[in-house]
Amino acid sequence: QEVCSPPVAAMGGEWVVEERPGGATRLVLHHDFEAVDDHADQVAWIGTATDRNSRTELDNIKALAEGWEDRSELVFSFSDSELIDGPADVAYDFLQQAAKWPDRLPHVSRMELTEPAPNVQAMTMVTRAGNGSEHTTESVRVCFPADRIVYKQLVTPPLMTTHTGVWRLEKTADGIKVTSHHTIALNASAIPAVLGEEATPASARAYVRAAVGGNSAATLAHAKRFTESAHAR
Repeated sequence: QEVCSPPVAAMGGEWVVEERPGGATRLVLHHDFEAVDDHADQVAWIGTATDRNSRTELDNIKALAEGWEDRSELVFSFSDSELIDGPADVAYDFLQQAAKWPDRLPHVSRMELTEPAPNVQAMTMVTRAGNGSEHTTESVRVCFPADRIVYKQLVTPPLMTTHTGVWRLEKTADGIKVTSHHTIALNASAIPAVLGEEATPASARAYVRAAVGGNSAATLAHAKRFTESAHAR
């Protein structure tokens, strides 16, 4: 851990994955830590808290790994693309300068963006849906200038457990091809509450594809207009 909070003075660890006969796996999580002033009671508290949290993490990973085949209907990927007649760096800047999205994209109502390190962005975004409802997501993005931006949502809408994506720019003979790629894992337990008791994983996939893809397509369309307008000046 690069930043620790009292009573933890330092903490590190290691994940070890061991293959076992018959297709089983043994997952081991090691820890080492130091307590502020090395007080015995703080050492004991850190040990107890770390052990409790680690057992929860291991149980959750076990459940995910052993239930992966059952999740085949819940995990899916898709892409949307736009061909842009203009410089790649201008199109990239539109995507990278997400702090300006509330002024540039009608579906983004609020954005809080920080850059803790060069080309690393932490962002909290409020997105407005077609029915007027708003959803807040938190993401971390890593930017590779004029080439791609990769991201992971740390806080997702209720219907998702995982959402990762890539904005990718490729030079072609016809212009700059900008692609928005998504990989999403649905939250099975939330499907009935969000979409109704009759909803299925298939209908949830279609719903998320339309909502997320719609926002991506809108962003790509605005990036195209922005880039081509700047190029024409």
